[in-house]
Amino acid sequence: ENIIQYVSLEIPTLPMPCDLTPQTQEECDGGTIDCIADINGDGMLTPTDFTAWIVAYNAGDLAADCNRNGTLEPADFSAWVASWVAGCDF
Repeated sequence: ENIIQYVSLEIPTLPMPCDLTPQTQEECDGGTIDCIADINGDGMLTPTDFTAWIVAYNAGDLAADCNRNGTLEPADFSAWVASWVAGCDF
């Protein structure tokens, strides 16, 4: 299945961190939360994160589950894009 066919122009509003699951109470109380868009975990938002997301999604890796509902689906790409647009505090 080629993920490129699911790309859309609609960018949803990214939920606040505590609206995403799974989260610990510590994270919701101000602890560290991972940057969803930083898929490769290098502490920067770069085009390699987009490539890493596609590779993870096509491999069935839940690292691409950006809406954190436990399944891989096209909505994960929308969640990744929303996180990318919102940026991250590193």
